[in-house]
Amino acid sequence: MQTFKKQERLCNKKQISHLFASKDMFLEYPISLRWNVVENESHFPVKVLIVVSKKNFKRAVDRNRIKRLLREIYRTNKQELFSTLKEKDVCIHLCINYIGKEIPEFHSLELSLKKALQKVTTSLANS
Repeated sequence: MQTFKKQERLCNKKQISHLFASKDMFLEYPISLRWNVVENESHFPVKVLIVVSKKNFKRAVDRNRIKRLLREIYRTNKQELFSTLKEKDVCIHLCINYIGKEIPEFHSLELSLKKALQKVTTSLANS
């Protein structure tokens, strides 16, 4: 189940504003993760928003490249988070924000995102 469908993406402006009002956040440089526990509303336990700042990357090509990398890494490493959320019967909205200043390499970005997702998983498992 290594897919990333449209239903897994967070697009609703109201939900995004609630997400950014949330205080649940982890920083694993160059990635910042913010999440919000929500009511069970879809078939997927996680809805994801991926953000790369226009301030740090002026060219859309660079922003799109980083977002593509983040989507691929999330897609291949989301299973542990999904299993924890299904056990707890909880849904979350998740924002993956790239805060670095240079275009990352795949492996270093993968390590950072894995660590950040692991932190979120343990935090949700303990609550």
